[in-house]
Amino acid sequence: RRITCDVRSACTSTPGPPPQEIPKNCQTTNGPELLCGDDSFAMARVPGVPPTVGEAGRALLTMSGCFPAIGIAAFSKASASPYSHAFGEDCIRFNDSVLAILKNRPEIRTVAISSPFDAPVSSEFVLLKRSGDTFTENEVSLDVAVEGIKALVEAVRALGKRVVVVTPPPVASFDIGDCLERKARGSVILGRYSDCKIYVSEYRRFRSRTLELLNQVALKAGVEVVSYHDFLCDDTTCRTEIDGKFLYRDSGHLSYEGSETIARQTKLAQRLISAAR
Repeated sequence: RRITCDVRSACTSTPGPPPQEIPKNCQTTNGPELLCGDDSFAMARVPGVPPTVGEAGRALLTMSGCFPAIGIAAFSKASASPYSHAFGEDCIRFNDSVLAILKNRPEIRTVAISSPFDAPVSSEFVLLKRSGDTFTENEVSLDVAVEGIKALVEAVRALGKRVVVVTPPPVASFDIGDCLERKARGSVILGRYSDCKIYVSEYRRFRSRTLELLNQVALKAGVEVVSYHDFLCDDTTCRTEIDGKFLYRDSGHLSYEGSETIARQTKLAQRLISAAR
């Protein structure tokens, strides 16, 4: 199963000093009109975007695990997690740097931000807030997360650019990629998930806080939230393969082929550009 990144690792910022520019190998043209960010879920969509974006061009700037917001970040309570307090500070600085870069890139007209959007509303995380030059730790809060994302949307718009939010794809409690591989090999798969499909009721229950967060972002930030739900799901289940192509590589990330298939069939790039405001 290929990781869904068609660009080099230079496109993914690591903890430490934030990027000062978009690496050239993270752009499909010298003057891209569309910027995709912010974390690993942005990377999961990228392979499908270039073939559908056309001459407009696409750029990518991302930091894995860093959700798109201004002045706040989420870090894990687990002591051994790479998403530490220090990571949270770096994430806040990364999002600041994205704005600084956008200020100097007038050709970029549309910014598409995506994320799992689960960390800022998960009890397994702590919310880090910046106040001046200091950082304080707080319990996760849907309202605070919404305000942080709204602040980012407004800051990008203040630069004369349009914004669209992309939801994460439906997720499962099992490894979809592994299930599809076993199914393709003819292995016997027992139990509820023998068809490797995602059940809508379980997905909505599993991601209820995230879905509410996105609803509030759409309402309070006045931003369009583009979802895969209508394309992948009916009232009961969500597809995990199309024409024999696996859409997922694990429980929630799209596969390389899946990203391309969905992007082509939904005209994703055009949809993002037209939905942005």
